[in-house]
Amino acid sequence: MNKIKEDSPELKLEKRQKIIQISGICLFLIVNIFFIDSLYFRIGNLKYALAGGIGSFGAWKVYKIIIWRNSKSI
Repeated sequence: MNKIKEDSPELKLEKRQKIIQISGICLFLIVNIFFIDSLYFRIGNLKYALAGGIGSFGAWKVYKIIIWRNSKSI
């Protein structure tokens, strides 16, 4: 069986993609928490603030699909 070497370009690319995904998820969660908090204090209604957070989560899913498609084309 072919084993991928430690320093092969495929493995480096895979590690880089994992790091980008993890950092993107962490950044999204931080931004989303601040977004919900700011909406809650601006609107004063938790229901609308959570709806805004869910909407930004939908935007994140679209962004993630775009990243996934671009990473496949590399």
